[in-house]
Amino acid sequence: MIGEDRKLSVVPCASTPVTAAQLSYFLEICESIDHDSVAARSDAILEALNLAESVRIVDARRGTSASFGSLGDYDWNVQAGVLSGGEQQIAPNGELSAVPLDIMHFDAERRLDLCGQIAMSGTVIVHRGGNESDEDEQARLYARLAAATHGDAVVLDIDHGRIVGVRPHGPEAKPAVEALEELFQADSRYQIVWEFGLGLNDGIKPVGGNCGLNEVCGGRGAQLHIGIGLTPWTKFALTFHCADSLVQVGEAVLAEPLRRSMTRRRGPACGCDEGARGVW
Repeated sequence: MIGEDRKLSVVPCASTPVTAAQLSYFLEICESIDHDSVAARSDAILEALNLAESVRIVDARRGTSASFGSLGDYDWNVQAGVLSGGEQQIAPNGELSAVPLDIMHFDAERRLDLCGQIAMSGTVIVHRGGNESDEDEQARLYARLAAATHGDAVVLDIDHGRIVGVRPHGPEAKPAVEALEELFQADSRYQIVWEFGLGLNDGIKPVGGNCGLNEVCGGRGAQLHIGIGLTPWTKFALTFHCADSLVQVGEAVLAEPLRRSMTRRRGPACGCDEGARGVW
């Protein structure tokens, strides 16, 4: 419809609050993307997925593991590489994702072949549909779910793409677990893991707050995220990054946990100088 001579990049700003400063940052990212590198990363991951029946997901820090059958009947969506005439994609680009149905449709009977435990730790995004009256509820829900970004994780027990249990791994994650349990009670469609996604753009540092543009964050080359719900079928659509997960096909690593920075302090004394501080 846009014609062979036109290209369309869409910066998704409608479903989450996006400030002028955030938009400026992501537009700068758009200018600096190494499209060939992102496309090569996407192609390499797809090639590895085509050669194996199962993907292994492990969070060693929380002791969780899960498997994803990547050869299921899914709709794979690729947002990577240089646009050709007549094409469109999100901006900044850098995402590879699988959903059980066409990306614009939802069916509660369809499933991802995802089984085991997944630890959600990292950026949380709460998308809303087109109803602006939902903004306050969206903000409250984000505030509760964002507790999982503070260091403690939410662990999901998943049986063939359906969430059958949720628990906190640490006290700070309890508000997020309670929020999810309330959503499951209100609408069972939230119990379906609808998206298996890999952010591929390693040039992005996630911005604070509920910002949908964080979704393509690639961490150390690629980073796992999962999606729950899909607007307008559900009032909100939730994206959870799994920043501490290792995603692997055989010996091939598709996504690695983020490295954690060491805490550095400068002072006049060292830890062994107890006598100087009157301990002896």
